[in-house]
Amino acid sequence: MVCYKRFFLDIDKLLVVSIDIQEGLLKAMPLEIQNLIIRNSKIILKACELFKIPVIFTEQYPKGLGQTIPQIKKIVDNFSAIEKISFSCLKEENFVKKFNQYKRNQILLIGIETHVCIMQTALDLIKRGYYPYIVADCVASRTKENWRIALDQLKEAGAIITTTEIVVFELLKKAGTKEFKILSPLIK
Repeated sequence: MVCYKRFFLDIDKLLVVSIDIQEGLLKAMPLEIQNLIIRNSKIILKACELFKIPVIFTEQYPKGLGQTIPQIKKIVDNFSAIEKISFSCLKEENFVKKFNQYKRNQILLIGIETHVCIMQTALDLIKRGYYPYIVADCVASRTKENWRIALDQLKEAGAIITTTEIVVFELLKKAGTKEFKILSPLIK
C-alpha cells in the first residue's frame, strides 16, 4: 500500500541538498542541460529563501572540478560548501555533522551527477529511514541514459521523483500570496 503522506512536502520537515553544481561537472553536460540545471536550481533556492528551508551545498573534489558555479553562489547569502571526495554525501563526516543539526526527514536533492552522487546519497538516505525527493529537471548526468536509469532505480528503491514546478506549487499551497507572486513568474 502506498503511503500518500510521503508525497506531500512539509516546509518544517524539508531540507535541500545541492550536490556538486560545480564548474567542471556542469561543463561536461550538454548546453541545454546546463541551462536547465542553472535555471531550476535558482528557482528551488529562491523558494528555499522565501520559505526559510535550509540548504546544504557540497563540492566534489573542488581542486580538480572547480567550485560551485557563480550563478548559484551569488543568490545565496553567506554561501559555503562542504568539500567531499565520497560520492555519497552521507559518507562525509563534515556533511553528516551539518545534516544532523537540522533534524529533518524530507530531503530534496538537486545537482550533479544523477547516477553517481545523487543516487548514492539518495540510497544512503533511504537506508537510514529518510525520504529523498529527486528533482528530475534539476539533476543531470553526462548521458541521458545514465540520468534515466538512475531515476528509474531510485524510484524503485523508494525515492520520490518530482520536478521543479511540482515542488514550487507544493510549497506554495495556494495562489495570491507574496511567495506566489515572486515564484510564479520564474516558472513560466
